[in-house]
Amino acid sequence: MWRLRGDAALIAGVIALDVGTALTTGGDAERPLLPAGLALIVTSAVALWFRYAYPYPVLVVTASTALVYYPLGFPDTPVALTLVIALYTVARDRGPRPAIGAAVALVLAFALLNGPGELA
Repeated sequence: MWRLRGDAALIAGVIALDVGTALTTGGDAERPLLPAGLALIVTSAVALWFRYAYPYPVLVVTASTALVYYPLGFPDTPVALTLVIALYTVARDRGPRPAIGAAVALVLAFALLNGPGELA
């Protein structure tokens, strides 16, 4: 019961943080947050609900949303927070090797999508 409440609070908190940040810093964004950016934020956060039962698929969903969200020019938000939480869950439940492999793959994917100059 506590895990369900904790997960619901986590999801609500992540969505509130992401949307609040997007609304306060969205003036410089190339694209408006609504509706596609908000859908990505909500998808990524709601995926966390399933992280204990399906840590790898949740990692894929959160990584995919971050890989789509940032390059499309939506308002800057901490949407990658869900990715970090999913990566932590994989490391905790499955060990450091898969988490390190996923982290390396994500750095490479972000570099390919954003160009090598974006990481510096």
